[in-house]
Amino acid sequence: MCAAVFAATPVWADLARDARTTRIVREEGNLVIENALQFERDKDGKAIAFETGIQYSPSDRIQLLLEPVFWERQMPKDKPDASGIGDTDFTVAYVALGAEGSWPAVVLAAKAKIPTADNRKIGTGKADYSASVISGKEFGELDLNLELEYGTFGSPAGEDLKDQFIYTFSLDYGLTENLSFFAEVFGNTSPAEGEDGSSAVLAGVEYDIEINKHVNPFISVEVDTDELITAKVGLEYTW
Repeated sequence: MCAAVFAATPVWADLARDARTTRIVREEGNLVIENALQFERDKDGKAIAFETGIQYSPSDRIQLLLEPVFWERQMPKDKPDASGIGDTDFTVAYVALGAEGSWPAVVLAAKAKIPTADNRKIGTGKADYSASVISGKEFGELDLNLELEYGTFGSPAGEDLKDQFIYTFSLDYGLTENLSFFAEVFGNTSPAEGEDGSSAVLAGVEYDIEINKHVNPFISVEVDTDELITAKVGLEYTW
């Protein structure tokens, strides 16, 4: 539902995880491209997706993030499989306050989901919009972040989706130079009339290798309290 310690460049969000942090790229002109293959499995079925993340920093306080899903396949247990192009997210983030002394960093972000999915079993065909504030602080190898998000979701035919408040608290701890442990607590208010809000906790590990200052392969595995297991393997390219 609801990002990793790479040796080359710390980034604001990455494909190894979904939680966003205040570790935004600080160098003007920095470009990061990531590709990842994601596998998911829970009690209701399986899914696989090929994701891409393109991050660009036009200044040391602003970051642009484009996240298209070029292909995904959903394999539910009791329904026919569905595959095709997924939706695309575009996010603009601004460092409102850098971490100084005992004060945490604060990042403001706005996100739009572009309905590029070509299969209605994968995407709603409607645009979504959200705004969030992320606050985070690093304590040595420990990185703590809290994101509060308000989202409005386009309703497909026959459904009436409600606006939601979404929260994510995440922690990241570097166990070694290449291995890190992460955990998240996340939840949301009611997504539709007659449905309750939900919450969950996940934990996982990520391993990354610095081939050189431009290329970093990574792998991550996580499991949450909804019995969802997610594994990702990918490459990060930095310029």
